[in-house]
Amino acid sequence: MTSSISIVLLSAAAIPLLAHVANDVFDEPVDQNLAATWASAPHHIGALAVHEGIVIGQIRGYLQLNPDGPPQAMVDNLGVSPAFQRRGIATRLWTAFTAEAKRAGATAIYVLTEPDNDAATHFYASLNLRHSEAVMFETSL
Repeated sequence: MTSSISIVLLSAAAIPLLAHVANDVFDEPVDQNLAATWASAPHHIGALAVHEGIVIGQIRGYLQLNPDGPPQAMVDNLGVSPAFQRRGIATRLWTAFTAEAKRAGATAIYVLTEPDNDAATHFYASLNLRHSEAVMFETSL
C-alpha cells in the first residue's frame, strides 16, 4: 500500500489537495486561504503524503536565513493520520523535507517536540538525529 502513496511538495499548486485531509494530520482543520498564504511565502518548505486523493500526512517548516552563516531549516510540524502510521510515511516526508532544505542551501535541520511525545521522540531517534536539551519560552500576542 505504501507504493500507492505519493509525496507532493507543499506549494501553491498543491493547495487544492488540502480540501481532503484525513483525521489527525494537522492540529486543526486546514483553512485554504491560510494554506495558500503559507505556501506562497518565501523560504517555507513542506510536503504532503497523498493516498487516493486524500492527504494522509504532512511535514512543514521553513528555512532560516542567517547573517553569520549558512541557512538552517526548522521543522514546525509533522503529522501522519493514525490509520497510516508505522508504514514509512513519516520517513518519506522527512526525506522530502531534507532534500528541499539541502537544495535551498541549509546545512542543518532542527525539530522540537514535547518531552512526553514518545512517538515523535522515537521517530527522530530512529533517524539518528542528535538529541540535545533546550529551554523554550513562549507568550501569546
